[in-house]
Amino acid sequence: MSAHIHLLSVGCVAIAVAFASGCSSTASPASATAGASSCGFSSAPPSAPSADASQYGYESDYVPQGTSVKSYVTAQALIGLDALIGSYLRGDSIVYTGTLAAHDDQSVLGSDCPADGGYVAPCSNQSISNGPAVASLTTSQGVASLAVHSVSQHKYVVFQQGGSDGGGFATGVTAVGLVLPDNFAGGNSGTCTGCAPSFANAPSTITFDNLVSLTEVPNLDASVPDASAPDAAVVDANTEALLRTYATASLTRATPCELTWYDLVELNVLNSTSAPGLGSFTLQGGEWSTVAKGNVETETASGDYCSVSYSLEVYVNASNLADYGVRNYQTFIPDAGYYENTCPQ
Repeated sequence: MSAHIHLLSVGCVAIAVAFASGCSSTASPASATAGASSCGFSSAPPSAPSADASQYGYESDYVPQGTSVKSYVTAQALIGLDALIGSYLRGDSIVYTGTLAAHDDQSVLGSDCPADGGYVAPCSNQSISNGPAVASLTTSQGVASLAVHSVSQHKYVVFQQGGSDGGGFATGVTAVGLVLPDNFAGGNSGTCTGCAPSFANAPSTITFDNLVSLTEVPNLDASVPDASAPDAAVVDANTEALLRTYATASLTRATPCELTWYDLVELNVLNSTSAPGLGSFTLQGGEWSTVAKGNVETETASGDYCSVSYSLEVYVNASNLADYGVRNYQTFIPDAGYYENTCPQ
């Protein structure tokens, strides 16, 4: 018997996603407006862009006919910033702040856990000591996903409920993922029943104490005698081992003005974007900024296509997160042979 569960997808934002893929975290209009209006931004929270939500800076992306490359990539960069920042500052996205403590015993998974650089390494138990946390609550196909991030330790745990009609979880059941570092996603999860309050309707608080989820996974050391088993969780020569995650959290719905830059960085670590992640920005002269590079295809006067390589600077005012933008658009010739049919400079 096995309950080898995998978390459903929680990466809801591609660069300019307005949750078009069926993933939503939109707060009620009243609460979103109230939250945004109470913040002391020196400029109003930016309006959602009306442009196409396609990616920017994506290799072989095609610029629409009659549109300049500069205006196209600038617009897409602003759409990206809106997904990463604007949606949170307007109160469109549901966010919680509070505390999280968690640990697991994923060493029972054996020696093939993912490691940096695409390598694998022996699995080891992971933990998050009790400390400040920020969380996002999204819903996709009836499944509510609460991703709780440690702001200081750069690890997170995902909790999921609902969606029983679409392959999700039965009423009262919460699926709990492993403790993962920010640069990894997915993996096994266990379940527990009655261990957490319902995430439905985005309650004002979410609190659980000493939650324990459980699943069975293949015991890779089953043939090893108990006395010499390398993993303490392996018992006798069972063909399956128990994988648990333990968690305690106290979370309260946050208003946009409570969010810091570091909260936004953590909230976006699961977002699969082609734009630079907020974690790549550096603080210079009172601004968080980075330089993005990309390549797009554009139509020539003769009806052929050629490629344009470009760079632009993306910035956010450190003292007023609602003040962000794009500047310093430039084109450049890439290394010889890197792109075919490079446009004349």
